[in-house]
Parts: sequence; C-alpha cells; structure tokens
Amino acid sequence: MSAVVASHSLAESLAAAAQALSLVLGGHSLTSALADLRKRIAGPGLAAAAQDLCYNALRGYGVFDVALDRLLERAAERHTP
Repeated sequence: MSAVVASHSLAESLAAAAQALSLVLGGHSLTSALADLRKRIAGPGLAAAAQDLCYNALRGYGVFDVALDRLLERAAERHTP
C-alpha cells in the first residue's frame, strides 16, 4: 500500500510559476528563470510543479498574444476619427 505525501499546495505551485513567468516576460529565458526558482525554493516537487505550469502557460501565450494584438488593432481602427 502506498501513501500520498503532500509536499506543497497548489497555491505555492502557482505562486512559484508566477514568479518565474514574470522573469520570462521581463526578458529572461525560461531556463534561467527556472534555475533561479530552484535556488530559492526548497524541494524538487515544487520546482517540478512550477516548471510544468510555466511550460503550459507559455505554450499558449504566443497564440493569445497575437490574437489580442489583432483585436486591439481592430478596436483602435473603429474608434479612430
């Protein structure tokens, strides 16, 4: 029989991922942001969870960023006198 051991909460995982993503959006590479995160947090489980969240967030970021730019351009064109 195996036991489930909770090492960190979802909130901690999301907060760690947000810290790394803020570095990436500020110009750092994801590799360096995750390396910095690993230095600051205790436990490989939290680092792995944050890494997974970062990869998933950034995977769709480019598509949404382009779509948002196009929508904002259309809105600006409509309201330009």
